[in-house]
Amino acid sequence: NYNFTDIQVMQGEYKAVKELKGHDRPIASVRWNRRGDRLLSTSADGLALIWEREEENEASSMKKVQTLAGAHREGLNEAAWSRDGVWCATASDDKTARLWDVERGAAVVNLEGHESYVFCVDIHPLSGLVVTGSFDETFKIWDTRTGNCIKSVEAHSDPVTGVRFDTPSASSLVTCSFDGLVRLWDVRTGSCIATMFTDSSDLPKNNQFSTEYSKNQSQQTKQSGIPVPQKKFSLYAPVSHLEISPNGIFLLTSHHDSALRMWDIASVPCRRVRTYHEKFVNTRYCLASTFHAKCHTRRDHIEHHLIATGSEDGHLLMWNLQSAKLEHDIPNAHDGDAVLAIDSHPVYDLLATAGGRTKNNFIIKLWAWSSSLKKKRDRDDAQQMNDHILPPISPQEEITTLPQPHQSSEQEKMIMMDVST
Repeated sequence: NYNFTDIQVMQGEYKAVKELKGHDRPIASVRWNRRGDRLLSTSADGLALIWEREEENEASSMKKVQTLAGAHREGLNEAAWSRDGVWCATASDDKTARLWDVERGAAVVNLEGHESYVFCVDIHPLSGLVVTGSFDETFKIWDTRTGNCIKSVEAHSDPVTGVRFDTPSASSLVTCSFDGLVRLWDVRTGSCIATMFTDSSDLPKNNQFSTEYSKNQSQQTKQSGIPVPQKKFSLYAPVSHLEISPNGIFLLTSHHDSALRMWDIASVPCRRVRTYHEKFVNTRYCLASTFHAKCHTRRDHIEHHLIATGSEDGHLLMWNLQSAKLEHDIPNAHDGDAVLAIDSHPVYDLLATAGGRTKNNFIIKLWAWSSSLKKKRDRDDAQQMNDHILPPISPQEEITTLPQPHQSSEQEKMIMMDVST
């Protein structure tokens, strides 16, 4: 267990320690692999780039080692890594998703069947399944061995903007949509387990979502490769992104009433446990957010949990996970342009951000608390460490740890059989 009462906070601020240049259109997503030695970026330029750490002990020393190109006909949206880092998947405006052999840089499986932009994607951690979400308002589950769609679900009444398999067992998945709803699904049956929504009553009145804004919108459009959520009438603020905590207990959602919300999804009914909104501006773009553990203490093995995101006004924001108090506000993180993408390094106290609306800002930045990067815990097993992070659900409760259950190969086969029936 960890207790935050004796933490000695070091003074200072996150600083950009590295810039990665390679895209020539807005960058839609950045994703670290589980080992933290590679970063995957996707862009409206139609490219997926893989960046690799040059020096073993320098997490910020990255160089481009692979370009994934030629398979998609239009811009890319989200990407996802397989658990072992051997494969990755990309979602594209050309209405397809692709599975790639990372080392060869070759597209090996074409996932085709959506009727509109494929906006989000995730890879099952224990079996050969991929889930995709689309502007056609469905999510689909695919068998990557054959490329066949084995389950298609009409999930929402507006574009699906986020999909994630739950962790660690991945027996369920979560979707979010511009219709303002977040839904939890059973992977095997495709049935809806729970629906989450909010009417913005947890925000100050000047932040609350206006239904007049929604009434005056037209059909969905694209602008510079980034979806602009101009949608049908909805009572709830559109949900544009979601992320699940590494242990699968909590869900973080981004809403177009300029708020992030954290949900406890360990049991049904799911409940909202935190709202983060101070200085956050998000009413138009799909901005990513992430759980982040900061090591700014005198003892490197103590973690300080944050919620991190970019903002449409160009700020990089981080709130204390427990108190929802804004702890870091970095203006002009990308020279005033919207910060569209963000991901937290699984091992080091390091953040990757990307975005920009102008040509000079189509870059990825790596942010660290100090020039000497610190591991999040004093342990050698980076992947086990990442799996054990457990944010608390109230300021009074201590952080505990949960073991990562082992899934045998026979159980993996059963998952595949259950979903395909």
